[in-house]
Amino acid sequence: MAGLSDAYTLLCKHKNSLIRELNSTNILSELVKNQVFTAAEENLVLSEDDDDVKCDIFIRLLSEKSVDIIREFCYALDNECTHVVKLNDLTSDSPG
Repeated sequence: MAGLSDAYTLLCKHKNSLIRELNSTNILSELVKNQVFTAAEENLVLSEDDDDVKCDIFIRLLSEKSVDIIREFCYALDNECTHVVKLNDLTSDSPG
């Protein structure tokens, strides 16, 4: 399993795709439903108008979570947005 800093690096690598998904899908709501994010964290992300800053907040909040929570995010991403990043990209030890 990749470490938390590895997950942060990979999330940043896929930032443009994450911005698109935050704006065009219900992934954030799904993450709240799956208890990856709290409603307050969701509101913090959604309150930002600038897409880059919005995604930076999203990545920072996610990277502060436990490895188990990041794994839940990977499953949600794999199920909801399979075209963005494959689950193994964030959970394997192999370089991207």
